Amino acid sequence: MRPRRYTWCWIAWLAITVGIGAALEGYALRRGEFENTLSVHTRRVAGIYPQKPWHPVGRAAILLTALWVVNHIVFGPHSDSRLHRAMIDRMVRKVEP
Repeated sequence: MRPRRYTWCWIAWLAITVGIGAALEGYALRRGEFENTLSVHTRRVAGIYPQKPWHPVGRAAILLTALWVVNHIVFGPHSDSRLHRAMIDRMVRKVEP
Protein backbone atom coordinates (compact mmCIF):
# COMPACT_ATOMS: atom_id res chain seq x y z
CA MET A 1 0.00 0.00 0.00
CA ARG A 2 1.39 3.37 -1.02
CA PRO A 3 1.47 6.09 1.67
CA ARG A 4 -1.02 8.86 1.11
CA ARG A 5 -0.34 12.57 1.09
CA TYR A 6 -1.55 13.01 4.67
CA THR A 7 0.75 10.19 5.77
CA TRP A 8 3.73 12.12 4.44
CA CYS A 9 2.45 15.31 6.09
CA TRP A 10 2.18 13.53 9.47
CA ILE A 11 5.64 12.00 9.04
CA ALA A 12 7.04 15.47 8.26
CA TRP A 13 5.23 16.99 11.27
CA LEU A 14 6.57 14.29 13.58
CA ALA A 15 10.11 14.57 12.20
CA ILE A 16 10.10 18.36 12.58
CA THR A 17 8.65 18.20 16.09
CA VAL A 18 11.07 15.53 17.28
CA GLY A 19 13.96 17.23 15.51
CA ILE A 20 13.32 20.62 17.10
CA GLY A 21 12.76 19.00 20.50
CA ALA A 22 15.98 17.01 20.23
CA ALA A 23 17.89 20.12 19.15
CA LEU A 24 16.59 22.16 22.10
CA GLU A 25 17.21 19.34 24.56
CA GLY A 26 20.68 18.65 23.17
CA TYR A 27 21.60 22.34 23.26
CA ALA A 28 20.54 22.66 26.90
CA LEU A 29 22.35 19.46 27.92
CA ARG A 30 25.53 20.34 26.02
CA ARG A 31 25.69 23.70 27.78
CA GLY A 32 25.01 22.04 31.15
CA GLU A 33 21.74 23.96 31.52
CA PHE A 34 19.73 21.06 32.92
CA GLU A 35 17.05 23.48 34.16
CA ASN A 36 16.18 24.18 30.51
CA THR A 37 15.25 20.61 29.54
CA LEU A 38 11.72 19.57 28.62
CA SER A 39 11.31 17.34 31.67
CA VAL A 40 12.23 20.16 34.07
CA HIS A 41 9.84 22.58 32.35
CA THR A 42 7.08 19.98 32.38
CA ARG A 43 7.55 19.39 36.12
CA ARG A 44 7.55 23.13 36.75
CA VAL A 45 4.35 23.79 34.75
CA ALA A 46 2.61 20.77 36.31
CA GLY A 47 3.54 22.03 39.77
CA ILE A 48 5.55 18.92 40.60
CA TYR A 49 8.89 20.61 41.31
CA PRO A 50 9.07 22.99 42.98
CA GLN A 51 5.89 21.64 44.51
CA LYS A 52 2.81 23.82 44.06
CA PRO A 53 -0.74 23.37 45.41
CA TRP A 54 -1.95 22.11 42.01
CA HIS A 55 0.67 19.31 41.73
CA PRO A 56 -1.87 16.45 42.08
CA VAL A 57 -3.80 17.84 39.11
CA GLY A 58 -0.56 18.28 37.15
CA ARG A 59 0.54 14.72 37.85
CA ALA A 60 -2.90 13.39 36.91
CA ALA A 61 -2.88 15.42 33.68
CA ILE A 62 0.51 14.01 32.65
CA LEU A 63 -0.53 10.45 33.52
CA LEU A 64 -3.91 10.67 31.77
CA THR A 65 -2.36 12.22 28.67
CA ALA A 66 0.23 9.43 28.49
CA LEU A 67 -2.48 6.78 28.97
CA TRP A 68 -4.66 8.39 26.31
CA VAL A 69 -1.79 8.49 23.78
CA VAL A 70 -0.86 4.83 24.37
CA ASN A 71 -4.50 3.72 24.21
CA HIS A 72 -5.15 5.81 21.10
CA ILE A 73 -2.14 4.46 19.22
CA VAL A 74 -2.27 0.81 20.38
CA PHE A 75 -6.05 0.33 20.59
CA GLY A 76 -7.17 2.94 18.03
CA PRO A 77 -10.06 2.63 15.58
CA HIS A 78 -8.21 0.16 13.34
CA SER A 79 -7.19 -2.12 16.17
CA ASP A 80 -8.40 -5.70 16.45
CA SER A 81 -8.62 -5.47 20.22
CA ARG A 82 -11.71 -6.86 21.92
CA LEU A 83 -11.66 -3.97 24.38
CA HIS A 84 -11.90 -1.39 21.61
CA ARG A 85 -14.66 -3.28 19.80
CA ALA A 86 -16.63 -3.52 23.07
CA MET A 87 -16.28 0.22 23.66
CA ILE A 88 -17.47 1.00 20.12
CA ASP A 89 -20.41 -1.43 20.46
CA ARG A 90 -21.50 0.30 23.69
CA MET A 91 -21.30 3.73 22.08
CA VAL A 92 -23.29 2.56 19.05
CA ARG A 93 -25.99 1.03 21.28
CA LYS A 94 -26.38 4.34 23.13
CA VAL A 95 -26.87 6.23 19.87
CA GLU A 96 -29.33 3.85 18.24
CA PRO A 97 -33.03 4.47 19.05
